Amino acid sequence: MLSGKVILLNRMNLAFIHIGKTGGTNIKKKLNKLIKFNPYHCNHSKDYLTDKEQYIIWIRNPIHRFVSSFNYMLTLINIKRDELTDKQKRNKSVQYMLNIKAITMPQFTPRYKKLINTFGSANKLAESLFISDPQMAKMVKIVMTTEKFNHLNCGIGWYLYNGDFIKEHNDKILFIGRQENMDEDFSNLCKKLDITYTGSEERINENILAKPKDKYLSELAIKNIIEWYKDTDYAALIEMEKHGWITKEVLESYYKY
Repeated sequence: MLSGKVILLNRMNLAFIHIGKTGGTNIKKKLNKLIKFNPYHCNHSKDYLTDKEQYIIWIRNPIHRFVSSFNYMLTLINIKRDELTDKQKRNKSVQYMLNIKAITMPQFTPRYKKLINTFGSANKLAESLFISDPQMAKMVKIVMTTEKFNHLNCGIGWYLYNGDFIKEHNDKILFIGRQENMDEDFSNLCKKLDITYTGSEERINENILAKPKDKYLSELAIKNIIEWYKDTDYAALIEMEKHGWITKEVLESYYKY
């Protein structure tokens, strides 16, 4: 969504807040060919220089992001190079995931990996978010609140301080784009930056190993996800709508799956 306000751009102080599972890897790859900027990612880097930088942010429907985050983690834990077909091994998305696995998996305990496999699906985890059974609730907490490299925990609200970043530094935001409107929003960003992009790349962060059934969510699961992120991701999105970065219609669509 392109805001109507005009900002004088200091390109040397441009920053990209890369929220996981919003298409940020592809945006960053394209931007790297066009302009210098400071990337903030890897879930533990939030030391934004708000007095000196202008920000690009990419967002996504939190429900879809939850499903993508779980399936991504499930795939990273279980992917084995020797079990892949030759076609899968040649796929850039799979190659990327194998590289990321080597970096991130040592950060997670065997218990965490076991719990991801115990839930087995985004739907089962989502349905269990507010379960009353103490043992299961403890398992949910471990999966959802482990911080480093965990997109389930580190979402829109985590990166944007549950909307406080939008309220306090709105004048420093240059652009907010949406994963659902990727191509058009990136084109609008380029116009904002007064740069031209004519290239095209294969999407390198899509989980081609996830199956259609892995995206299923029950009504309870959807309701629980919305409630879980009510004071974090949705609080940040509400602030974006208040400041004109997304429309009311977009905000309302983010409560649907």
